[in-house]
Amino acid sequence: MFEWMPILKGKYFTAEQYLQIIVLVNLLIFGLIFYKQKFKSLQPITINLAILSFSWFGDFKYLSLVVLIIYNRNSLSRIIIVVILFLLTYDVCFAMHNIDQGFIFSVDGAAFSTQFTRLFQENRKYHPYVTLTQYHNAIIFNFQIQDKSNYAVYCNSVQQRITHSKLYDRYVYHSVIQIDKKSNQIQLYDGQKMIGEYYYFDFNSTNITIIDGGDSGYTETSIQIWKHIQAEPKIDAINIGGDVAYDNGFVQCTTCWDKFLSLYESVCKSKGKLIPLILSIGNHDVGRVTNPQLLYNNQQHQNVPNIIQMFPQQLINKQIPQICDRTSYFVHRIGHINFITIDSGYMTNSESQKEFLKNSIEKNKINLVSYHVPVVPLQVEDESFLWNLGDDLNKAVLVFEHHKHNFKRTKKIQVLKSDNKIKVFPGNTYYVGNGAMGIQSANKVEHQIVEKSSRQAHFWVYNYDNGNQYVYAINKDGSRIDYFELDKFKAT
Repeated sequence: MFEWMPILKGKYFTAEQYLQIIVLVNLLIFGLIFYKQKFKSLQPITINLAILSFSWFGDFKYLSLVVLIIYNRNSLSRIIIVVILFLLTYDVCFAMHNIDQGFIFSVDGAAFSTQFTRLFQENRKYHPYVTLTQYHNAIIFNFQIQDKSNYAVYCNSVQQRITHSKLYDRYVYHSVIQIDKKSNQIQLYDGQKMIGEYYYFDFNSTNITIIDGGDSGYTETSIQIWKHIQAEPKIDAINIGGDVAYDNGFVQCTTCWDKFLSLYESVCKSKGKLIPLILSIGNHDVGRVTNPQLLYNNQQHQNVPNIIQMFPQQLINKQIPQICDRTSYFVHRIGHINFITIDSGYMTNSESQKEFLKNSIEKNKINLVSYHVPVVPLQVEDESFLWNLGDDLNKAVLVFEHHKHNFKRTKKIQVLKSDNKIKVFPGNTYYVGNGAMGIQSANKVEHQIVEKSSRQAHFWVYNYDNGNQYVYAINKDGSRIDYFELDKFKAT
């Protein structure tokens, strides 16, 4: 979207700031059309728009409405107009690839809503889910809920410590759980009332299945894709490689996560257990339209993206870190598998992740890597990423890429530095992608190192079975469109 407008490529502002500018311009046009009938001159229009613009800042939302009413107190018609404008611009959410999220535009399924219009949406705000940590015996049980209360979490009848934070229209709770049994019963209480009972099963290290996809949102396509994920006989973890709910970094777009989590919950319900989620950061998660090389530096406190606040995926000193201390890159140990998540450059640049990736790769493990923006086939803007991380990516057997909304599998390759440039040679790593759970691209990947490519929406399945490794892709019709095997792993 917006590729025809250079200013809207993430170079200058976040998606939220863009929308504020667009709304302000539209309000000015609206005012110019009607000023002769109601306002008589441009001065009152300018003043009203200036006051209205303060409603975008949390500390002035209601104050700006009061000031608008006082300023226009001598004209009932003007009061009605400014109140309507306030309701249509207050707490704006501008989401992508989301049906049932407000006013839908034809371009990229863009959905515009405000706090007022969301009153008429049916959104369930209670969601339980599990995320992993860097420790094989510790998980995080999370739940989102509308009301704050004296909740208690029990695992196998033992009460667990919980923490929480406020996120716009809900509270997000987390509890670190030490896993010492194959089958674990998790119960959630509100006072004496049990409001949820769930099961989490530890990994069977001899047989592990991981689902990978990216760029989901809540579309007709993603609904079909998730139904086929649900049909998979065994699922141990689900990796979504960025652009998860397409909330565009708007704190007001929490309802996008309600829709996404409803897809996830259907899979968990069908399997009778909570399935761990692994999530990468993407441009539509932080609010950048494109260009991953431009870092989203203002990540402190309320400007931390929803995905970071909702889904902690690592521990510091065995505890869930404060929101502003959480990173956008992490490693999860799943049996013999090291599943490593890298940030494509939205919150942390590749140079800052170089030491992390080097330390996360283990010689006697199966190293799988996931990130959002494809770097294979090579493009000029990808060279710094591969220059910093390429040596260690060569030690992975499989790399999941996303973002481009098409399907691809490369030949087995490696990326090497030669003549002060990055070049591709035959190697041991497959690169697969490219993030098409909810959206299909108009283009497929064509390059000499690409073994297979198409435009099809799909998800990937990785299966480890007693050292054997199988990888296949399923499209939105439920058909298998690719299959290959990795070298047999021999544990030492």
